[in-house]
Amino acid sequence: MDQAERIHRESILILCHEDVPIDITDRRMNGEKAVMARIHLPRYRQGGVNMAVMAVGGDQIRPFVRPQAGFPTYLEGALHSISQMYAEEQEANGGFFIIRSKSDLDRLQPDGPVGITLHLEGAKPLAGQLSMLDIYYRLGIRSMQLAWYGRNELADSTAEQNPGGLTRFGVEVVKAMNEMGMLIDLSHVAEPSFYDVIKTSRYPVVATHSNAKKLTDNPRNLTDEQIKAVASTNGLVGVVFYPPFVRKDSPSIEHILDHVDYFRELIGVDHIGIGPDFVDYAVELILGDVVAKGLSVSAQFPKDAEDVTKMPNITKGLLGRGYREEEIKKILGGNFLRILREVWKS
Repeated sequence: MDQAERIHRESILILCHEDVPIDITDRRMNGEKAVMARIHLPRYRQGGVNMAVMAVGGDQIRPFVRPQAGFPTYLEGALHSISQMYAEEQEANGGFFIIRSKSDLDRLQPDGPVGITLHLEGAKPLAGQLSMLDIYYRLGIRSMQLAWYGRNELADSTAEQNPGGLTRFGVEVVKAMNEMGMLIDLSHVAEPSFYDVIKTSRYPVVATHSNAKKLTDNPRNLTDEQIKAVASTNGLVGVVFYPPFVRKDSPSIEHILDHVDYFRELIGVDHIGIGPDFVDYAVELILGDVVAKGLSVSAQFPKDAEDVTKMPNITKGLLGRGYREEEIKKILGGNFLRILREVWKS
């Protein structure tokens, strides 16, 4: 076993943003069972993944919201997806577990079952009701991204041409998330709302899948000031592999690593995570909304980082660029674990 392989297998690797429940929900609607155990867990094990933050609903039009399936609202779509993940947990026979508390984080081991954190990618499932946040927390949601593409009752996204800041309801939700111990995710959030969260939150915030705008000028990427603002809360930025956010033309794994290097120089290794946002397993489902909104898409991920099975290449690349073993382990998952232990309640 060479050094890179040893480091990778000894690390706790956390994917800060994944959309696997989209595939799970779709397959289960077609009668399949144990989708996670049959299809995704083997690939996660091959990639050395120990934990993933998975979106189970949010501001997406589809596939969580399906009038023809009896789930016509964002709220109903999210509740259905959450229920399907709990069914999958039972059917996996210990292959993965849903993380609900800080003590569950202690179960994460390099060769142990995969831990899954349930996440909302946008706040529309709250239906404008603060009480729904408590209900989602009781159902296992431990992380929420405030906006996706467009505007909701809390905040504006980077897709808005004239974005505003947090609404009054948005401020209430941020404070409530702090109180109950729910992680705040600022990826996709427009700058006015972004900075309002920075000013309002008393705990670390994260941007789970965003790159450096200085390297790739995409609306979804972050300015140097935003990157520093996240780090100032003791949070982190998760490097994303989605091609348009990595490089405009012909992105490679080296360009992904360039974003890691940039973050290291700007904010230090203690504030970097990994948020690949893979789509290979359900391209049409995941990118359908983006296409519908007239935004450019690409399913061709950077070479040597095309899917979750290629995650060991990231460790190899970091080692090749001179990162020390302890730094690599922080980037792969140690930093994110530190933040969860600070934000989540006992």
